Amino acid sequence: MMTVLRFIFLLPLAFVVSCGTSAFALLWPYFERGADGRLIDPVYLFQWAIAYFAQAAQIGSTLLLPWAIFMAVTEIAGLSSLVFHLVAGLVGSIAVIFLAYREGAPSGGVQAAIVVSGLVFALTYWLIAGRSAGSWRQTTRRSKRDRMEGAAPPPPKRYAAPAPQKSAATMPPADG
Repeated sequence: MMTVLRFIFLLPLAFVVSCGTSAFALLWPYFERGADGRLIDPVYLFQWAIAYFAQAAQIGSTLLLPWAIFMAVTEIAGLSSLVFHLVAGLVGSIAVIFLAYREGAPSGGVQAAIVVSGLVFALTYWLIAGRSAGSWRQTTRRSKRDRMEGAAPPPPKRYAAPAPQKSAATMPPADG
């Protein structure tokens, strides 16, 4: 049952939250504050919120198919390494740069923003769902084995107490 809930709720939730954090990472440098540190205008905040949701939707629509393939591979193979997820985010963001800007590379700032966004997406996904990728396989295998044997899990191992050792004080005296 937990496996079904993982695939129906946790993995899509991780994807949506990752899209949101990735959009936030892309838009944060453009967020402006007043000179005194207060927010400028409620209309500006509304426009920023619309831009945030639009950016998150764009990231989600761009990454849905690659993410689904990546998620299937990590879940089936049980790849739950943080480094693996971050490398996948880095490779994916570099692929987006090359595929989106075929004629010429964008400015360095845009490239850095896309790479940071990919890394933030990968880190967020790993924190929510990637750490336990493939864990459902072990529980399924264990429960299947238990059903086939028709028995409860084996009892814990008991270790024997060490044998008492004779000390020099208890040895009989030597004949002399």
